[in-house]
Amino acid sequence: MKTLKRLFAVALILGVLSLAVYQIAGLGIYPAPQGTYVVKTDYGGYVHLYERKYRRLARSHKEIAIDGECSSACTMLFGYFPLDRICVTPRAKLGFHMPTEKTDDGKWIPTQDGARDLMAMYPPQIQRWLARKGGLKPDMIYLRGEELRKVIRRCT
Repeated sequence: MKTLKRLFAVALILGVLSLAVYQIAGLGIYPAPQGTYVVKTDYGGYVHLYERKYRRLARSHKEIAIDGECSSACTMLFGYFPLDRICVTPRAKLGFHMPTEKTDDGKWIPTQDGARDLMAMYPPQIQRWLARKGGLKPDMIYLRGEELRKVIRRCT
């Protein structure tokens, strides 16, 4: 567990540093206005960490710009920010899948309760899109491109 925490910390630091380098160099990062939190590449992770992160971010009243992949637990942001505070760039991509939980014997299995809770966090537009795709499933499904921009406003 200590090794995982160290790896997570190193990955987080490297991610922050690379974002800073891109912003300084101006290499294709979405030019976010002051007070905007930019999601660039976020594949998700542990739900409790995202709950903590998004509660803190929601208190800051920042706008959210999705400028890359936001998958798995990252999509929980819809439970913490109203759609009028979220925008997407042409590079935005949302990835959804059924959440999993760890069993007593250490296996990860899909959870229907978790799926219901997660679906309840999503705005009706995303719920309808997921319903048309057959709901949350173990495999990732992506909402992107024109289909995504019909659901969430484009960043200006």
